[in-house]
Amino acid sequence: MKLGEFIDKFSHNNLIRLHYKCKGGHICVLDDFDKVSMDWEVNENKGPYARYKDHKVLGLKSICGGYRPETINIVIEEIPLDELREDKLKELGI
Repeated sequence: MKLGEFIDKFSHNNLIRLHYKCKGGHICVLDDFDKVSMDWEVNENKGPYARYKDHKVLGLKSICGGYRPETINIVIEEIPLDELREDKLKELGI
């Protein structure tokens, strides 16, 4: 399930932080661990995580941590930049 769908079905007005799976655990998508967003901002193409709404959700890391302890930490797939670029060009018909 993609992040946008996941938010529509399971998350309502929550703070979120996104992570990638990596060897030995998880790594925050953004450089700043304290950077969070409201879940609804993703589907409205707002906030720091809007561009990740088409990434597949792999699971939940936790509901806690850092500056905002109530944040839902969601693990998403990492899409290499070249693959993302090619998909976007196909969408645009280029």
